[in-house]
Amino acid sequence: YQSNKMKNLLSISLVLLITATVSAQKINLTDCVKAAITTSHIVKNKSIYKTYYNLARKLNYLPNYPAISLNGKAAYQSDVVEFDFDLPIAGLSFPEIPHAQFQTSLDINQRLYDWGLTQALLEQNNISEQIQLLEIDITEDDIEKHIIELYLSILLSKGELTIHESIIATIDASISEVTKAVEHGMLISADIYKLENQKLVAEQKIIEISSKLNSAIARLSLLTGLPINHDSNFTMPEEQSQNWEIERPENLLFGYKKDALDILSRKMEIGRMPQMLAFSQLGYGRPGLNILSDQWDVFFIAGVKIKWEVLDYKKTKTIRNQISLQQEVISNQEEDFDMQLRSRIIELNKRIEAINQLIINDLELVESSENISASSRERLSQGVASSREFIQDINAEKIYRINLELHKIQLVHAKLNMKSLTGN
Repeated sequence: YQSNKMKNLLSISLVLLITATVSAQKINLTDCVKAAITTSHIVKNKSIYKTYYNLARKLNYLPNYPAISLNGKAAYQSDVVEFDFDLPIAGLSFPEIPHAQFQTSLDINQRLYDWGLTQALLEQNNISEQIQLLEIDITEDDIEKHIIELYLSILLSKGELTIHESIIATIDASISEVTKAVEHGMLISADIYKLENQKLVAEQKIIEISSKLNSAIARLSLLTGLPINHDSNFTMPEEQSQNWEIERPENLLFGYKKDALDILSRKMEIGRMPQMLAFSQLGYGRPGLNILSDQWDVFFIAGVKIKWEVLDYKKTKTIRNQISLQQEVISNQEEDFDMQLRSRIIELNKRIEAINQLIINDLELVESSENISASSRERLSQGVASSREFIQDINAEKIYRINLELHKIQLVHAKLNMKSLTGN
């Protein structure tokens, strides 16, 4: 019994230790973004694409190896060549060609020169791989944006909770002071009821904010795979550098798409070149190469052949024109993307300037509203101000403090958006 009791105590202690460790866990935006990207199933496709294109590159070399095939044929002909006259030499006659013919052979074909086709295919696979990986990088940017918005919404909700909890503490202290003033006949009971109603309003707001906060934390934990809970310590993201040089993956993507079209055009040119092959055939059949023989025989053929499509009725030229038009479309898309990007950067720069000014104003408003609330509370306790005036003052202070927290989060968000937008 003592042993079991000791085990139970150890288990409880371990659970409490783990809970305390998780509760005290510090969470930062960088780790959340990295964890979300690692957890994403789409991002896991990177390793799949790398394996896929490694296999594709191996296939590119295979046409340079000899093509070896084993062939067989058995046929019956209803008619064969016949000779209706006799030879003038006694004892000699034309052989009788069999109607049933059999043949098996080993055929070998070797491409002699590919005009750079293998290299073009390798480059095409390399570019296709880079395009796929860059598209995943763009997906990673979308994941990062979503995690940033979720993380900052948590910080804002926690800030709002702190403000409302502070308001409730202030109201509780004021209720105690007003109660004493009522007992001395300085205030009426209605002032207490008004303060209690205001406290209920703040408590309801806390319930709403907590629900929103818990939902955001649960979603963040799911997307990152991290053990995050309500008690986790969410730290403010670090200050971002002001180096906003544009390094977007889309710019590389447009370039690779143009390169892919260039290679396609090159492959079309290679397809117009003469195709040269060495071939050989080793066979056994009846008849062999001598169709006048009715004997089973071994035969061998070797040589070189060429195939050249001299006239393609402007097919290659037409496809090249299509490729040129596709490249023009990509160039237009790239220019439009750059223009939209520059426009967004200008907008964000102006927004950052405006938020900085708003924060300066918020700090002044918070300081003055705190002084007004403190004065109003003192006057209320002395019975020279009504609870209504006090409630208006603390509500104004609450709004200014929430605005300050909101603008701080918006500033961080704007700078993170600028970082993401420029690709830094």
